[in-house]
Amino acid sequence: MLAEKAGCGMSEEIQSAPLFVAGRQSAKLALPWQGYLLSRRRLNEAVNRLRFGGVVSIVAGPGWGKTALMVDLLKRNEGPFAYYSLDEEDRDPAVFLHGLVAALRLIDPRAATASLHLLESSPDLRRDCVGIAGLIAAELQRSMPRPEGTRPEGTRPMLALDELQVLPDDCSTTQCLRAFLEGAPVGWICLLASRRSLACMHKKLLSQGRRLQLGGRRLRLTPLEVRAWAEAAWGLRLELADARAVWRLTEGWPVALVLMGERLRNVGKLTDRSGVMALLRKGADLLQYLEHEVFQTLDRKASDV
Repeated sequence: MLAEKAGCGMSEEIQSAPLFVAGRQSAKLALPWQGYLLSRRRLNEAVNRLRFGGVVSIVAGPGWGKTALMVDLLKRNEGPFAYYSLDEEDRDPAVFLHGLVAALRLIDPRAATASLHLLESSPDLRRDCVGIAGLIAAELQRSMPRPEGTRPEGTRPMLALDELQVLPDDCSTTQCLRAFLEGAPVGWICLLASRRSLACMHKKLLSQGRRLQLGGRRLRLTPLEVRAWAEAAWGLRLELADARAVWRLTEGWPVALVLMGERLRNVGKLTDRSGVMALLRKGADLLQYLEHEVFQTLDRKASDV
């Protein structure tokens, strides 16, 4: 445990934090299983163009592949990385800071140990949370193993924070996150995913060219990506014209392709081009397609998902 490595006893506050569970790593730190994962080369390249690191905000509604993109970026990165998925408990800044330190342990154990000592030393962590978040970033700065910004592409430290829509704009945790991002070391990449706009963004990062915004328009699949998806996930090689037709029907919405595959699997035509063409003829637009050709044909368990 982090507290043991820091040479101090575990406080009651840390014992109650959901991340510090004896004998296993918290599910909130576990990289989600994504099934078939389509690597998004153009989005990977956009992130790699952040030569001095920065913040990547991934903001879109459900089913646009935000978490899948995070997993793809993390798996392709050869440097240290960590993933942390927030939930309603993280509205308590004490819970969030413990979770942040647990994630940072996977990237920089020395800085995480020092950061844990900061949490332990505070007489009122909820009162001091914003200042401590800045000090955690400063610990990472001091622990940088090489001059800032000199890491090769694909080897930068990468921290992914998912499900940020659970944080109200004016809550203490949002202020903590803003303070951490403002002080994070040059060369680090912080991935932030949310279903709504983020209040923790810092304008200075944008002016420095260290902020990348990825919304639904950029997350939508291209016709070539639709064709790659069909071949890898369905075992079906589509002509480019057919892939464009599927793209127009689904509007490049990743979850629509997943549901389309479930529909084809249910009728036994997952690898049959005729099954895809039949769906294309029936679906005049995305909403009609999803309602009549997908949702009504799925079993209850799949529909609930």
